[in-house]
Amino acid sequence: MTAPKRVLSDEISGAIRGRRVTSAVFTTYSFDPAFFELEILPLLFESRVRGGFSHVEKVRRVQLEECLRGGAAIEVFYDRGGLVSNAGPASLDFRRIDVGRRTGIFHPKLVLVLVENPPSEDNEPPTQSLIVATLSANLTRAGWWENLEAGHVEVIDAASPRNWRCTFRPDLLDALGLLARAAPHENGQGALRATRRFLQESAPQYTTKNASWKGKYYTRLFVGQKPLHEWLQDRRIWGRDWNLEVVSPFFDAHGAQALRRLAEATRPGEVRVFLPLEADGTPSVTSEQYEAVETVAKWSRFATGTMRAVRRTPSEKAVPRRVHAKVYRFWRRGLGDVSLVGSANATEAAHSGANAGNLEAAFLANTTTGGDSAGWWLKRIDDPPDRFLEQSAEEDGDAERVGLSLSLRYHWERHAFEYRLGEDHNGDVRLHSIAGEELHTVVRPVRGEWEDCGLRAAGRIKNLLKSTSLVEARTGSDKGESRWRVLIREEGMTHKPSLLTQLTPDEILEYWSLLSDSQRQAFLADRLQTDEAILGIVRSPDGPPPERAHSVFDRFAGIFHAFQRLSDWIDEKLDLDRDEEVTARLFGEKYDSLPVLLRKVRQRAKDDAVTAYVTFLSAKQVVAQVCNRWPRYWAQHSHDAQKLERELEAATSIRARIPLLDPGREEFLTWYEENFVSRAADMLAEGDRDQ
Repeated sequence: MTAPKRVLSDEISGAIRGRRVTSAVFTTYSFDPAFFELEILPLLFESRVRGGFSHVEKVRRVQLEECLRGGAAIEVFYDRGGLVSNAGPASLDFRRIDVGRRTGIFHPKLVLVLVENPPSEDNEPPTQSLIVATLSANLTRAGWWENLEAGHVEVIDAASPRNWRCTFRPDLLDALGLLARAAPHENGQGALRATRRFLQESAPQYTTKNASWKGKYYTRLFVGQKPLHEWLQDRRIWGRDWNLEVVSPFFDAHGAQALRRLAEATRPGEVRVFLPLEADGTPSVTSEQYEAVETVAKWSRFATGTMRAVRRTPSEKAVPRRVHAKVYRFWRRGLGDVSLVGSANATEAAHSGANAGNLEAAFLANTTTGGDSAGWWLKRIDDPPDRFLEQSAEEDGDAERVGLSLSLRYHWERHAFEYRLGEDHNGDVRLHSIAGEELHTVVRPVRGEWEDCGLRAAGRIKNLLKSTSLVEARTGSDKGESRWRVLIREEGMTHKPSLLTQLTPDEILEYWSLLSDSQRQAFLADRLQTDEAILGIVRSPDGPPPERAHSVFDRFAGIFHAFQRLSDWIDEKLDLDRDEEVTARLFGEKYDSLPVLLRKVRQRAKDDAVTAYVTFLSAKQVVAQVCNRWPRYWAQHSHDAQKLERELEAATSIRARIPLLDPGREEFLTWYEENFVSRAADMLAEGDRDQ
């Protein structure tokens, strides 16, 4: 029998099956923010983009920016020492939460995706499902594209008479609690909170105390509830004449205690352990590690085909793939496989409980149904190697040495740059750009809550974030200087200027008027094809499209229609509690946000004051409707509302530009404006929202 071979991205997108993603939580040790947002985020939104995501990075980011405005909360928890050396910066609206541990490292590779199922009948509300995956792969190019990795995916559908049990629900709730405790100061964990709410309110509530039924083991999730060997004993993984195969890239530097305890607890007949290799064929262990493991198990290797990389071009030489998988496979002919698949290496730190050593995550699940054809994945190595590593590799040893538990964030709405320190530090902390430019010095930093760095620092960071979200932190001590990179978190992203800035006021109104997601995607695709600022290429020589002729009726009917569609859209989204989307369009700085439209219209008022005036009055009417229909929402965003109302005050200066020579000009405009804007309140008072 050979190990199953499938593509990780296909497994995740296949589990989503085109359903609408409402939230997603990713956890990782090593992290490449740019790779995550360009190559992994699109898996969540494949059904939203007609024709698929562009291969041009800048265009793809614009498409993703639009998808993220659909209200999906995305959170990534990563070890602050795990930024890979070639990590690219993040720029999109997902929360990146850096964490650390007093013992070991933050090492789970979990994917938790909450999706909305289409209703089975017209009158039934949609249900939700939770996709849960435990992986060995980090959120990096090597993890998702290059290494040999392992993972297991489960789907929890909403409870029903046919679906009333989830055997790993308590384990998953334990995992969410551990994540929340790893980031205790994060009050805004929307995706984590949504996942917990689903498990508490909608998921099957019944579990079982039994380990198995009719020879098949119930699926469980290991998150360090106990040391791994004790946890497996509680699952009754012993006494069945198992064979055990272990695939792990890392082992204890001295001795083989983790493997020894595992074998003693589960009592397999034979244990085989995969021997990891460097690119040049040297074993990725020292001679001491080799000898220690050999007292417990037989060193082995995979079949050659499993270890060869996929050629990207016909002429490319295939090289052995790095094995980063973590699998513990218990099997016996006629009984099937029970495998532990996830993040746990064969080390004491990985096998310890969650309060000591690493934080890990791995599914224990039946992976085959058995049969006489079951066999070994691994083949014994008869002759020992003639060379070894001189020094043992550390568990995921590409970690960056972090000088302090320092977190940084910039808030776009409040224009504030802040730091948070998780430990005492006597000296200053200096922040530099990756190129070496000095940005800010935190003098005598304070441990505890978020601390403001001041407006000057905020201005520098705001300019920096146009090109990168990575900075270098430096501290000095008697032992020398420490330098490490920090990924700046970005909050209040609805107020971050959009990547697509070239839409005219007419195009924004046209975009509001479109009825369906497919129409809006087609509209954006058309604009992206000719947007030099986004593509960074010369416009097509075919020339600009011919201007469309508009009558006075067309012009004003288009304005009224666009704002009516905006009003209906706001009602629809707030009815569904999708406040974030409304906030982005009503108060934000995106290409189709209302403040952006008003500023552009104001700039053109000197050429067409009448159109500008009617546009501002239409905006005031929509604002009045939202204020009256959704008072709680309006009160929750009072600061944004005040800023928008100040923008609307420009209607007075625009009104003064209107070229009316009639003696009753002011009287007419006053009457017109009062009736125009008050119409919303009058309609609500009459209880007629359909006029």
